[in-house]
Amino acid sequence: FDAAHRMRRGNGLGFRLLELPAEFSQPGTALIDMCRFTARRGDFGPGDPEALAQARLATLTAPSGSVSRRFGIANRVLEIVSRPMQDGTVLVTLADITRLAFFQPDCPFLAIR
Repeated sequence: FDAAHRMRRGNGLGFRLLELPAEFSQPGTALIDMCRFTARRGDFGPGDPEALAQARLATLTAPSGSVSRRFGIANRVLEIVSRPMQDGTVLVTLADITRLAFFQPDCPFLAIR
């Protein structure tokens, strides 16, 4: 994402794992729009979708970066890592860590199932 938090490049697999519509895969898509969509869908739990979206945006763009885990399609455990760059851009990576999670007996995702 560029310094204005608009997507520069995306990965089709990542969009599928997050179950995002194809329209979000276009360069120039605002990160806040992705956050709003997923907040309205309930991905961040109960509460005001706009407040949840803004909180998620703040997390993803925090100067210290962030690491979060959540469920994706078919109960896949996803790890989302954001890394701010010196030029103001933000690198966001997504990994399917389902197999790793099942080898960690204290993994909170296993308790949810």
